[in-house]
Parts: sequence; structure tokens; C-alpha cells
Amino acid sequence: MRVGGRPARPSPARPSDCPRLHTLDGEGVLRDMSVGPEATAATICARAGRGLTRADWQRHLPGVPYLEVCP
Repeated sequence: MRVGGRPARPSPARPSDCPRLHTLDGEGVLRDMSVGPEATAATICARAGRGLTRADWQRHLPGVPYLEVCP
């Protein structure tokens, strides 16, 4: 896809009141992803198959109180 005679570049657009991210890549493929906290946590938990252990949490989020995110 070309815009103004130039190849289109990925362009994120995210209104502040909308928990969705829309991107358009150089081939003209539009992607729509939910980026709200709940949807993001659900996606991460599904991909990982588990939540962070307390040791993982401490290593990656030092100083942040532990919170079990995945059911």
C-alpha cells in the first residue's frame, strides 16, 4: 500500500478513551487488538499457561507488591 507516493509504514492509533489498538502495516493489513488491562492479562495468561510465581514476580517486578493475575 502506498500513501502519498510512499510505502505506508506501521501506524498505531489509540484514542485515550478506547482500549483497542489499530495498526496498518506496509501491506495494507489492518489489525485490531484489545489492549485494556483485563484483555492483556488474559492474553498473557493464556499464552504462558500460568501466572508468575512469587520468585518470578520479585525478579521482574521488584518493589511491586505481588498480585496473582492469572486464575
